[in-house]
Amino acid sequence: MKRTLLAGFLIIAVVVLGASQEMEFYQQLYNIAPTAAEKYLVFQEAQKADMSDAVDFYAWVLERVVLEYPNVKGNQNIEAANENMKDLALLLGEAQHLPSAGYLWRAETVFSDPIVKAEILVALGKMQAVDFLPHVIQILKDMNEGRVSKNSKDRERVAFGAIVSLENYGDQQGYLPVYLASTGWYSETVKHQAAVSLPKILDNPIEPLTELIQSPSYPYSIKYEALRTIENSQVSNDAKSDFAIAAYREGWRASTGNPVQQQDLTRIRKLCISMINRYKTEDTQVYPLLERSYKEGTDEEEKFDAISALASLASEDAVRLLSSFVGVINEKVRDGSLRQRDERMIRALIAALGQTGSSDAASALRSIQSTDWPSTVKRLAADETAKIQ
Repeated sequence: MKRTLLAGFLIIAVVVLGASQEMEFYQQLYNIAPTAAEKYLVFQEAQKADMSDAVDFYAWVLERVVLEYPNVKGNQNIEAANENMKDLALLLGEAQHLPSAGYLWRAETVFSDPIVKAEILVALGKMQAVDFLPHVIQILKDMNEGRVSKNSKDRERVAFGAIVSLENYGDQQGYLPVYLASTGWYSETVKHQAAVSLPKILDNPIEPLTELIQSPSYPYSIKYEALRTIENSQVSNDAKSDFAIAAYREGWRASTGNPVQQQDLTRIRKLCISMINRYKTEDTQVYPLLERSYKEGTDEEEKFDAISALASLASEDAVRLLSSFVGVINEKVRDGSLRQRDERMIRALIAALGQTGSSDAASALRSIQSTDWPSTVKRLAADETAKIQ
């Protein structure tokens, strides 16, 4: 029936327009069509015609679809309008027809179908419609934070479109919301797309992830994931070390009575220490942090990790701290307050001082030998002293 109607419209248009240009022909035919469903049939026929000025025709149809959509009634017509808009977004996006961006964005606010919205967002990115970049970013932020009152499947579809859009934009501003999507509440399909898009947006994520680490707006679990992202990235070792120190400061700046959050902070500090151990640093800000981990770390592993990192740095500051730790434990031997864990710690400190290879470490090692330690501990200290001298 629809095809019969379309044939009738073609006859009318030919009589009215005669030898007019193709675009004018299809514009008139589109205007004559009484319903959204029949207009979509005209649009499909125009696509088949492969007009030389097809993009101009698509832009013209876009304006009509947007303006007429609020008055469309009936499921069949609404579905046809949705399909028409999806086709228009795809075609105009591929053509990078920037003049259409304004009406595409208007369509995003008018149409409710999540797939239509997603296609529109993707098209805006392909067009490099920078005026609407902040809007696309905000949409993804809202989806990440669950501010939009839609079911999760619809929200995922829109989020997917926003992620691909921001990939197409390739602007650094889009990195952080896409990163948060990659660690967010979404299905694996959406999170995978976000992970794939991230390096296409920015190959060095230090700046946006430093912003995340230092901001109080994000949970510690997300900050830990940001640290892991940098650890696994292709940035330089110096950049990794600098980032680790920034995250390490955050790991000690924050305080919480929540056991889960405490665990996340401990994980952050331990990974920071591991990175500093591996990549080294000349930043003296690291020493108060390592000292605090040794003295206040929430578990013994963090204390041992701090000792290991100081041994790896092997600087004058590192040796000074290690020696001061030895002095405190030696004093416990003298006043009789030594605990079993202190002996485990002194063994680690002996090995660390020896590893530094510093002549300054020998003094601390000799102090162990002159204190009332068991013979096995004194022997360890003597062996490490011999390696240095």
